[in-house]
Amino acid sequence: MFKVKLFNEEVELKDYYCKLDNYEPLKIDEPYINVYVTMTNKCNAKCPFCCNENNQNKNIDFDFEKFQYVISELAKTIKIKKLSLTGGEPTLQGDMMYKVLEYIKKYNTDIFTVVNTNGTNLNVLAKCEPLLDSIAISRHHYDDNINRMIFGNQKMPSSKELKEFAKNKKLHLSCNLIRGHIDTEKEVLKYLEWCSKVDCHDVGFVTLMQTNDYCKQHFIDFNNLHFRKDKLFTTKNWNFNNLCRCRNYAYVAENLEIISVYARYYVSQNYSGSSFVYDGKNLRLGFNGKILV
Repeated sequence: MFKVKLFNEEVELKDYYCKLDNYEPLKIDEPYINVYVTMTNKCNAKCPFCCNENNQNKNIDFDFEKFQYVISELAKTIKIKKLSLTGGEPTLQGDMMYKVLEYIKKYNTDIFTVVNTNGTNLNVLAKCEPLLDSIAISRHHYDDNINRMIFGNQKMPSSKELKEFAKNKKLHLSCNLIRGHIDTEKEVLKYLEWCSKVDCHDVGFVTLMQTNDYCKQHFIDFNNLHFRKDKLFTTKNWNFNNLCRCRNYAYVAENLEIISVYARYYVSQNYSGSSFVYDGKNLRLGFNGKILV
């Protein structure tokens, strides 16, 4: 592990990339970090699998000046590879979200920027789109009504709205594998066909972390889903010390469009890797880790 001193604390960072297939992992030449920014704990959805459910009505008095200080100090010592905006639902803080992104892109255009959102405020996402490299919208079912039921919100974007929004080509859809919903090869393939119809060609399937009873009862491990090779082509297998397992696939839809697919399983919810979190007031090592400043 790399040992780097940040804000008078010695922290350990990954010195090897994730292991690809059966090859030995490649060494990281230059240490880097990814920064997650919690815009708010407040959320307009009521997902039963969410680990933020006890805080979902709490807003954050976001300290922008401290955020600027944290980023500038980090950049003096370490490379910031990616900045992810998260929540709660980050678009509920649309003006601050734009302000954060504007600052980052003026500071260093090479930092990859992404927002993780439920997609209910497409107008906010459209405004921020020039400052974003990727827009990751959670979408847990191809059927509009079932998706809205899972979120507990009838205002989740429709398939028609997503198709219109997908024209910006930065759209990524993230689907949680949930027993009774997207939980079999057949359902995954139906979801991918739906993706081709809404013009989204970048999709991720995520195994639930077992953080509450709902997650434990509805747990589906993507490793147990076996796909016919003529339907879903495995391109890469990744793992990092059995703490995180990923697979990359390519899917050829019936309309012959190619969709990039990944499946991810965080075995440990406490795994932080080289990820830091600015929670609106403090910089932490991982989402549940030690406060650095």
